[in-house]
Amino acid sequence: MQTVSTHVWEDGPVVMGILNNSPDSFHEESVHHSTEAMVTEAEEMVESGAEIIDIGAESNKPDAELISSEREQRRLEPVVEAISQLDAKVSVDTWKADVADAAVRAGTDIINDISGLDDPEMAAVAAEHDVPIVVGHSTDVLAEFGEEAEYDDVVSEVRTELDKIADRALAEGVSEENVIVDPGINFGKNVVDSTKLIAQVDAFVETGYPVLVGHSRKLHYAEVNLEDGTSLPATVALTVAAVERGADIVRVHDVPENYEALKTGEILKKLDPSL
Repeated sequence: MQTVSTHVWEDGPVVMGILNNSPDSFHEESVHHSTEAMVTEAEEMVESGAEIIDIGAESNKPDAELISSEREQRRLEPVVEAISQLDAKVSVDTWKADVADAAVRAGTDIINDISGLDDPEMAAVAAEHDVPIVVGHSTDVLAEFGEEAEYDDVVSEVRTELDKIADRALAEGVSEENVIVDPGINFGKNVVDSTKLIAQVDAFVETGYPVLVGHSRKLHYAEVNLEDGTSLPATVALTVAAVERGADIVRVHDVPENYEALKTGEILKKLDPSL
């Protein structure tokens, strides 16, 4: 008897398109100022191959203003309600349990928590609604995301911490098939550490959980002598590298280019499985 896939990433790697409803996102081109503009952008992402749309209403860049749950919900809910009608899963990018709860009730399918369950109620929300949750690795204090931690072995240490976070989610009632791990590219990591995490994505695949890689247009590209305007090719290159190493979800701003790269890699693998 053939097994029916429960989640979109079970049939192969997928693209998660980033939709910002925050005025101070680090990637200014992704900022939208109306629900209508966000819906249009989401429609274009889906047409270009995105199978998940990730909506965020609070910027995660280091110097960004933290906003209240009420304000975040006001930004999110009309967009979630509109976009939930599209042929794609909807994810909410938030570290606050009450915001995640409201977003799921409005139509969100996935919770994307970059803080790694910093809010002690977050896992319970995912368990109550029986929805997938991305647990991301980052520094402990959200207001200090810009600070870089020091690692002796970044891959091993991040893997160990993610294992513990995933165990906490399971202990709170989240089902094993609903846990997704994210090594947290650029969150408290310098360019060398972030690069190592992408180069060794297979270490996170070994957890048995699906792996999300969020590397899109991150500022550390400047460290390899790329101008800000050339960060798209770098993003596409790292998408290919991440997927080749087993990533299940790539979270990106530029859906068409990254989707084409991902699909080209899949076609080449079918032609020659040794690739």
